[in-house]
Amino acid sequence: MTIPAAAFADLRPETLYEILRLRVDVFVVEQNCAFGDLDGRDREPTCRHLWIEEGGEVVGYLRILPSPGGLTDGPTDDFTEIGRVVTRPAVRAAGVGARLMREALARIDGPSVLKAQARLADWYEHFGFVVDGAEFLEDDILHVPMRREP
Repeated sequence: MTIPAAAFADLRPETLYEILRLRVDVFVVEQNCAFGDLDGRDREPTCRHLWIEEGGEVVGYLRILPSPGGLTDGPTDDFTEIGRVVTRPAVRAAGVGARLMREALARIDGPSVLKAQARLADWYEHFGFVVDGAEFLEDDILHVPMRREP
């Protein structure tokens, strides 16, 4: 099964709705975290949205954001950010998130970074990421910056 990838302008309205519904269901409702999920980055021309559907419902999603600098202290370097990694609770043990991460990493040339919820750092380490800074609180959830070299 191929994993679709699209720029914001190429997303069908139904798919965009399902992606946003999944993000709200998990990040806002399940994690009880009121935050501005719609940060404007989804619409950036270089942003790619990857998702997995089952029965017409988006059950897993992430976005890839090629960008210079931004997440590191010190000199600016080019990297790609992976963000908004999310899966529906019913499929979390089925490997949906791992399939999305492998697909995202196959599309990235160069270093990649992400801000992982601290409790998931070990999971991201399976994909070659290492903690790259101090823990920090974001939206009342402990996170760690992580980086992966190609």
